[in-house]
Amino acid sequence: HPAAAAQRGLSGALAHHLAVDLALCVMQQMLELLQFADDSGGDVGLVMEEATSLLSLAAADMPEASGAACFRMVLQAAAEPEYQGRTDCRMSLLNICSLLAREPWQRNLLEEFLTELLAAGDQGDSWRSRYEAESIALLRYELIEQFDGPLAAAAFLHRHRHFSRLREIVIQQALAAGNFAGAEALALEGEQQDKTLPGLVHQWKKYRLDSYRLGQDKTKLLQLGRELAVNGDFADYQTYKELYEPAEWAGRYPELLAEIARQPGYFNGKYTEILLLEQDWPALLAYVQKSPRLILSFYRKLLPD
Repeated sequence: HPAAAAQRGLSGALAHHLAVDLALCVMQQMLELLQFADDSGGDVGLVMEEATSLLSLAAADMPEASGAACFRMVLQAAAEPEYQGRTDCRMSLLNICSLLAREPWQRNLLEEFLTELLAAGDQGDSWRSRYEAESIALLRYELIEQFDGPLAAAAFLHRHRHFSRLREIVIQQALAAGNFAGAEALALEGEQQDKTLPGLVHQWKKYRLDSYRLGQDKTKLLQLGRELAVNGDFADYQTYKELYEPAEWAGRYPELLAEIARQPGYFNGKYTEILLLEQDWPALLAYVQKSPRLILSFYRKLLPD
């Protein structure tokens, strides 16, 4: 494997240049292979990941003598038409460029390319167009932080918080700074913005829960914790349970379980995980009686001692 061979011999400017050249060559060959090959086994993708890892390794330890040339090589490769429609592969190369960009002219070239890429992309509201725009915004944030400092980067994040990955960074920064009210507001804003996307709504609610936990707002913590325990996943249930002492939880558990059982589609793994956690064998037996096919999964728990 040429990329692995180059990795074993990384030393000096020439070796770094060779490693970048070989890794880009491997990626190019793999992209061409994907035009007519089935990669359901993931072998081609694995080779692409190895080549990208090599590029990251080389960029992190790039001698100044070869940095500029390697930057141009990687940027030129990212512009190749084979990367059209392969956002993750192209953005991986552009992230390598950001690691190699140590001078303002390099930053400017990369920014110009990102602008052209955004303009040439799908202008519709497809998932791919949104994902590409978000990836570009995230890379721009990193460039601004590197070249313009944390204040400019924070302002950029705030302006682009409609992108979920950037909103997540803003919320994490607010929590780290002890700005729990700000984190709550950002999470609530995200819940409203992404109300048609249940996965993101759940993510923002969990961040809001963090803001209440760290801010020691017990009333809101218990209220939202119960909502997530009922409507969220098994981990949310466990988190909510941990908010109570065992004696108090014993009194709250039956009512909570009944509410979970009233939810649409409660026949799922979460419900049985709860019953196993609580060792609620009568409820598990009743559940299995409604769906006898599950007896093979749970009969050992239901056998007499």
